[in-house]
Amino acid sequence: MNRVLMRTNQQSEMGEETFDPIGNGPVRIGVIPGSRGAGATLISLGLAQLLAQQDRKGKDRITYLELRGNTVGPTVYDWTGMEKRFAGRNFWDFFNMAKNQEPFRQRINLDEGINWILPMPEDWSSDFAQRARLIRRAPGSILICDFSIFPEVGEHLADMDVLILVVDPAPSGLLASLPILREVRRMEEAGMPVIRVLNKWNEGIEKREVLRFLQDREPLTIADIPYEAICRCQFSC
Repeated sequence: MNRVLMRTNQQSEMGEETFDPIGNGPVRIGVIPGSRGAGATLISLGLAQLLAQQDRKGKDRITYLELRGNTVGPTVYDWTGMEKRFAGRNFWDFFNMAKNQEPFRQRINLDEGINWILPMPEDWSSDFAQRARLIRRAPGSILICDFSIFPEVGEHLADMDVLILVVDPAPSGLLASLPILREVRRMEEAGMPVIRVLNKWNEGIEKREVLRFLQDREPLTIADIPYEAICRCQFSC
């Protein structure tokens, strides 16, 4: 976890362009997929849960922010059964409050030690101004931004303190990730800390070929999770 939370302020090899940590605000961790279905949301959720479990004394406030544009599809609100989790409790619509310029710093959707900032199923679309306000004003000391709908919301990457790039190590996933790999490498050369995660790792992957493709000798690997396990988790929500 030190690799994720360590802030750096490296000088750019490209000249004046640098990525500096944001003052005394929260640590902003952006999780982006190299290709569709790489598993950025799964990694984001797992990271939020891990950080919340490690923060036993409640010193840090972990906030999970799902960044979506106008792409149609299931939301984390549905996947995690938030309607059931918050039965009898109010679930604050942060996106709507950001849209209407309402104050939200004192609001919180706390469950399992995580503050959930999620688009609602009935109004999941958002614009740049909404997302930017949430990124910069969301309460908490650690903000995990799920960029699963990428590149539609990619304009917010420069607001992050560190990026976690989630890559599908299958040949088709690697080829599809080339444009994002190039963009992330450019940002890394400008000083942005980047951690590469090889998701869905299994015995069929040729490690040497993958590392040669990524040009990274120290990526993190996460074993492939059986699909039935993911379904079981969703049904238990």
